[in-house]
Amino acid sequence: MEAVEFPARGREATSLQGAGSREAMVPIESRPQAPLSVLSEGDALVGQLLISGDGHLMGSFEGQVDCAGALLIGKDARVRADVRAQNVLVAGSVKGTVVAKGRLELTSSGRLEGDAKTSSVVVQEGAVHFGRLEVYPGGVPELPQGPPPAPRPAGVNRALSASVHRVKKVWGELF
Repeated sequence: MEAVEFPARGREATSLQGAGSREAMVPIESRPQAPLSVLSEGDALVGQLLISGDGHLMGSFEGQVDCAGALLIGKDARVRADVRAQNVLVAGSVKGTVVAKGRLELTSSGRLEGDAKTSSVVVQEGAVHFGRLEVYPGGVPELPQGPPPAPRPAGVNRALSASVHRVKKVWGELF
C-alpha cells in the first residue's frame, strides 16, 4: 500500500515509499508541479473553494471545497464543508461530506463528522469518524448532477394541514 505524500516544496530530492519508482529520486524542481493553494493557520474563509492543484487547509473554512489534487486538512484546521478531492488527508476537524476519488486518510489527530466515499481508506489509531463510510475499490462512481427534488405543491400542504386540524379536533372532543 502506497502512502499519500504531501512533499515540502524545495530543491532537495525526495524519496517516496515506492522503492521501485524511477520518479522517487528525481529532484522536485524538475517534476511537473500542480499549483499549491494554502489557507494558512489563523485565516478563515467562507464560500466555495476551487483548487486546480494540491491544497492545504490549515485555518478555518466553511462552504464547499473542490480540489483536483491532494488536499491536506491540517492538525489545527476546522472545516465545515462538503469536500471533493483526488486524495484527502485529515489531521484536523471536518464536518461535512467527503468524497476522495483516490485515497482518504485519517491521522491520529483527525476527526471526520459526516459521510465519506473513497476508493481506499487508511485510519490511524486515535482517529475519529462519525458517519457512513463507502469504499469503492474500483473507483468512486460519479454521481449525476441532476436538478434538486421539486418542492411539494402548496395544495398538498393545505390538505395535510386540514387533516391534522380534524384529528386534533376529534381527539380534543374525546379527552
